[in-house]
Amino acid sequence: MAAPLIPDLASNVEGVIERLTNLARDGISRREPNSLFYALYVQVTRAVQLGMQSKMFKDPAEMERVDVKFGNIMFEYVAKYRQGQEVPKSWTFFFELNQQPGLSAAQHMLAGTAPHILHDLPLAIAEVVPKEGLLAFKQDFELMNRIFLHIIDEVQVVLGRQSFGMRLADTLLCRADEAIAMTALSAMRDSGFEGVQLAKEGGGDQLDSRALSLEQVICGAPSSWLLCCVGVPEPSKFAPLVEQMLDLPHPSLPSDTL
Repeated sequence: MAAPLIPDLASNVEGVIERLTNLARDGISRREPNSLFYALYVQVTRAVQLGMQSKMFKDPAEMERVDVKFGNIMFEYVAKYRQGQEVPKSWTFFFELNQQPGLSAAQHMLAGTAPHILHDLPLAIAEVVPKEGLLAFKQDFELMNRIFLHIIDEVQVVLGRQSFGMRLADTLLCRADEAIAMTALSAMRDSGFEGVQLAKEGGGDQLDSRALSLEQVICGAPSSWLLCCVGVPEPSKFAPLVEQMLDLPHPSLPSDTL
């Protein structure tokens, strides 16, 4: 088997999408469940790109700088880990999930989201956005939560093709499950934004600990029982899920953001 892909840094949002896609496809070839998270974030980053192109944000250039830095922090950790160098504990936990059996596709996606949002996002915002500009940037940041609902819908459709439990939950709960997922995602992102001040004060280790604690909950026994019922537990289905997520059309924007 060829050596694992070592990503370089991106210079724009299109470059972030390209590197995430390459990591996802490389992960498929290596049978690495981490690829599920990379495929999920292809969709997330496409949403950011669409928001910029549609003039959704008050400062699209600043949003792009934040998103590129956000992606590059992760690419740097991927490269360091694959070269045997030390990375934050929350990222080490995520990378080592490639060797941990018994987790569902949903758990692998959520586990990657924890360090990326709770650790990397505050660091990216703290570096790019000056303190006096944080309030204005937060307005653009909060707009993103509205279009993430569309991503959740799309991912649920993909999971539902492989999971009877997901289809059943979607039918029984109507849109309540989307509301729960959206609330959880918004809370995680709010926590990430609140960590910006900590990041500006050099509190990276505390951010890392918060992310690691959430990952441990996501991958713990109670979560495994619940998410394996609806979140596609069969590893043989992971590669098709990645391909299907990568093949999704670009997300649309809610009318109230235009």
